[in-house]
Amino acid sequence: LRHARRQSGYLPILVTEGVPWQQFALLNVLSPEFHGVRTDKALNRLYSFPREMAHITGYMGMAGKGEVDEDPVLRLPGFCLGKSGVEKGLDRDLRGLAGSIDYEVDAHGRILRELGVKPSSPGRDVVLTIDRDLQTFAQARIDGHRRASVVALDAQNGDVLVMASTPTYDPNAISFNVDAKAWAEIANAPDDPLNARAIRGLYPPGSTFKVVTALAGLWGGVITPKDRIVCRGGMQFGNHFFHCWKAGGHGPIALHDAICHSCDVYFYETVKRLGIDKLAVIGRELGLGQAYQCELAGLKEGVMPDTKWKRATLGQPWYPGETISCGIGQGYVLVTALQLAVVAASIASGKAIVPRFTTRLNDPRPEPRPLNIDPVHLQLVRDGMSAVVNKGGTGARSALTIPGMLMAGKTGTSQAFSHGIKNPPTGWEAEPHSLFIAFA
Repeated sequence: LRHARRQSGYLPILVTEGVPWQQFALLNVLSPEFHGVRTDKALNRLYSFPREMAHITGYMGMAGKGEVDEDPVLRLPGFCLGKSGVEKGLDRDLRGLAGSIDYEVDAHGRILRELGVKPSSPGRDVVLTIDRDLQTFAQARIDGHRRASVVALDAQNGDVLVMASTPTYDPNAISFNVDAKAWAEIANAPDDPLNARAIRGLYPPGSTFKVVTALAGLWGGVITPKDRIVCRGGMQFGNHFFHCWKAGGHGPIALHDAICHSCDVYFYETVKRLGIDKLAVIGRELGLGQAYQCELAGLKEGVMPDTKWKRATLGQPWYPGETISCGIGQGYVLVTALQLAVVAASIASGKAIVPRFTTRLNDPRPEPRPLNIDPVHLQLVRDGMSAVVNKGGTGARSALTIPGMLMAGKTGTSQAFSHGIKNPPTGWEAEPHSLFIAFA
């Protein structure tokens, strides 16, 4: 009745869907006795590998109040459109173009005859870049965690081979003939399984960000590979003492070992000399602070702050002490797992990598442009990341992860919240984030 009041009297109203075949056949047999009622057959998605692929493919659903006016076809009963993931990002491509039938009707709206038909055009097929076996493997590895995500890219062209998040869900349960109870269980589940954490979860990158600070410092000329900065366990700046993770300090340390052993003081001093605006230039060159123009809907931009950003967002000036925290991936800096994968792939390849989730056969795509970063500087950082894993650095336990393959990486641990906030989280919610970026 609600739909009848809201829509044109010429449009049918969906009474029920997903009826068993026997009931469907019986309704057709008895159709002369049910004036104004008719049955129809419809197609619905059946998602393969549903839990593994849910956050990439997304799911289909009925158009909401804000969507029904986008296209007349969305007002037809039972018509669905993409609600998340590739289903939403490429909805119009997948949907195609609707056809139409013109009828002559009498004053009471009864159809007298058909005047003409405009056929519909099918949508195009979409092929994902995801490696199904790798995706299944990665999802199984993170399923034991309460919240986690992992992304793997082809570092030469940006093809996304893996993008997994946990907790996850089954899109088949909510995309056709939706059971209200099933939807409520997913929508209200702890830790929000509908949230694709790899592209929508924003986190401080912690020490993984030090590779950005290193490249910015080299580009800005405030450090050289041989410069040594003395770490005594922390650095005094104004009224605040910024601690290094190693309480006793690292002593005099240069770039290579600073990356290898993740010395906080080295990067505090680097970013203090450099300034936040120059740091932001290199961060954005590596793909931070932006939502990539790709086939997946719902990507978050994250935050790569600078003085203009703070003035525009918070209406406040930038304070020098805030720069120090940003140099080690804390403070205002926020990233997604996908963005960290792009940073790693860009450093590995020397290219401005843009992630992509679909591929078209026989349709060449432009090569990613070279990074506007000195190749010598990139190699210095690669060597430091290799030492992290292979020469006793903070990621030494990862050295044998992939037998027979050399890997470089950077570890990171970041605070889950800023100290001094009202009502800080407690227990598990207050545990620090653990991060790792790598290329092999």
